Amino acid sequence: MKSISLTTIVMCFSMVCLSAHGQKDKSMLDFSENYDWTSWGNNRLPKECRLPLSKDFGGISFTGRYASYTKADTWYITLATDGTMYSCYTDGSVNGEGAFSPKPRSARIVGTDPLDLQVSAVGKLIDHNGNDKIAGRFGRYPCAQLMYNDIWYYGTYLLEQNDRSVYVPNFDWPILQPFVGFRVSDDFGESWCDHTTPEDPLLENFHDKWIDAHGVDFNPYEVMIGAPHFVDFGQNLRHAPVDEATGRKWAYMVAHGADAQCELAHNSWVSGDNIYLLRILMPEGRDKEENFRYMNNPANWQYLSQDGSYRPWNRDNLREVYSNIRPIVSAKGFMGNVGLTYDAPLGRFIMTLSRVSDDDHNRFNTLILESDAIDGKYRVVQYLKGFATQSYFMNIPSSFISGDGRTMWLCYSSNYGYKSSPLPTIGGSRYAMCLREITLDRKGEAKAHKYEAEGMELTGHAALKVDSLLSNGAGVAEIARLGDGVEFYSKSNGSTLTVATLAGTTDTKSMSIYINDRLAGNLILKPSAGESGPALHRADVKIKRGDKVSLRIEAADISVNRLAKELPGNEHHFIGCIDYVLME
Repeated sequence: MKSISLTTIVMCFSMVCLSAHGQKDKSMLDFSENYDWTSWGNNRLPKECRLPLSKDFGGISFTGRYASYTKADTWYITLATDGTMYSCYTDGSVNGEGAFSPKPRSARIVGTDPLDLQVSAVGKLIDHNGNDKIAGRFGRYPCAQLMYNDIWYYGTYLLEQNDRSVYVPNFDWPILQPFVGFRVSDDFGESWCDHTTPEDPLLENFHDKWIDAHGVDFNPYEVMIGAPHFVDFGQNLRHAPVDEATGRKWAYMVAHGADAQCELAHNSWVSGDNIYLLRILMPEGRDKEENFRYMNNPANWQYLSQDGSYRPWNRDNLREVYSNIRPIVSAKGFMGNVGLTYDAPLGRFIMTLSRVSDDDHNRFNTLILESDAIDGKYRVVQYLKGFATQSYFMNIPSSFISGDGRTMWLCYSSNYGYKSSPLPTIGGSRYAMCLREITLDRKGEAKAHKYEAEGMELTGHAALKVDSLLSNGAGVAEIARLGDGVEFYSKSNGSTLTVATLAGTTDTKSMSIYINDRLAGNLILKPSAGESGPALHRADVKIKRGDKVSLRIEAADISVNRLAKELPGNEHHFIGCIDYVLME
């Protein structure tokens, strides 16, 4: 993609390169301090997803600041009373300290600046998977993490590679099996009290094995609480509700799942149909054996029911639970692995969901929602289609929320299936603990009119590429044939579409512009040879907020584009690589 003979199209608001900063320790992979405001271009939910849009927020902007640490995934940060952060991690290493299923590990994270953190491994590997028969069948991974009164509660759940009873789109450890329970530490992960076993999960049972053994007449293939995560209420559950009768704090968990009586499962570790809510009254003592028994007693857990009350979880009568449990968000085909954080300055709950695309397991989609009540109506702030290609385990650590509640950091990992040959992505997004700063934008308040290529829907034969010469070193769209192109939904009004081509291009090219599927004009890209910087090309096109904008090669463009000789043959009319767009 670096040949000077190929015309590279860069649709841009600004051409700020996000260069890597000098490494501060051997675990740091990449980071940038540059503010380079970017709004995601495609916030249009598919029609079949009927979730309401936020009344207060019109989307998010990326500030351009990011950092990534370590070579492992599955990061959920929780705080000790001294401000030190801790997290699970697995399937990788922290400064050479490895972890893998069924032996996840723990990490200590020191620092207050997301761009300057020190990450180190804590404790030793623990084999979680009991006897050889169980160990051979399941993968075991970390999920719910909570530090309360400096007691660390560390949850794990099970995944299965093959199950004849179910089908899910994800290709890797696709079958979501039950949540096993918690191990407990009173010395910040150096040692653990852990009597959990895959043979006896905490809340639910295995799919078909339990059905056969108990002779039930319904089909609970769907795990409701497979990979739960604690709601982040701040340090030491600072903002969590207090029980009036006892004065103790309530801890809440969210989990993605689906209806137990579905004929086919829709669950994997990163896909589901519903989001469920549970809670437990936290113990105040510091006896880790006693706390272990308490947290791993299903009778101490409550679930949100259809009538809005919280009912005790009844492990001995799952039919009752499945009949009465109420999801706090439901959208078949759009839910996934979930995180929930209380944004105290705004008084809002911010939910983050990551889900594998049903038609392409290399592309993951992200949803960000908000609500003023933990069990209230959640509304969509932002839909990020194909965010950083294969990004997952989205959450927002409360430690990194600004004083006004509007600026925060997404925590996630990317591209687990392509560690050696990375997919197109955006700076700082890789197989690591990734942190990327975002802002919540009020309606009509986007920080810029700059769009990431991953937010665009590819059309025709267009393919994503990586080109480090572009403004963000990110994924871009190669436009090469009749019908190729990209489309996105405008987040602002505009009267001019501006395209920049890199210096050194020698051929005139043409693309057709469609607004809401109607031809609105042609964009002529003239040679920029001899110029020291990118040449700007403009087309006068009226665009309204929410309009679908399409740029693609049509029959009318062929006579111009065929003059270029980069790719021979009747089908190839090479245009180049689309990165950013500016509406003026």
